[in-house]
Amino acid sequence: MYEVLRDDATVSVGALSQDPFVERSYGPPGNETAHADRPGATVTVSVTIPNTTLSALMQSNTSIAFYRLRQGAEIQSLTLGAFTAWKQQNQLIRQTLVPASALRTSLRRYVNAQRRKR
Repeated sequence: MYEVLRDDATVSVGALSQDPFVERSYGPPGNETAHADRPGATVTVSVTIPNTTLSALMQSNTSIAFYRLRQGAEIQSLTLGAFTAWKQQNQLIRQTLVPASALRTSLRRYVNAQRRKR
């Protein structure tokens, strides 16, 4: 799951359909032993950041943290309240953080690439 932070305050949380930090490979059909999982070298995810524009995001202090739930934690609907409770109960393990500076750099690259396409 992920947490969007603005000035260190949580503004949004969301779930990822699979663990994006794992690279999966599959062999040819009928070969059951050819399946493998390993840590991915790079990760691409889609994150919803509500109530902002690309321009505002490039000027803000917004970061994104990725977590997994500890084994044995009570699973419930992912809401801001549930996320906050898991955090307070130390039920979340942070996998990685995309700091605001790295997010702004990525967004600038994206904007520049879009301009070159025109």
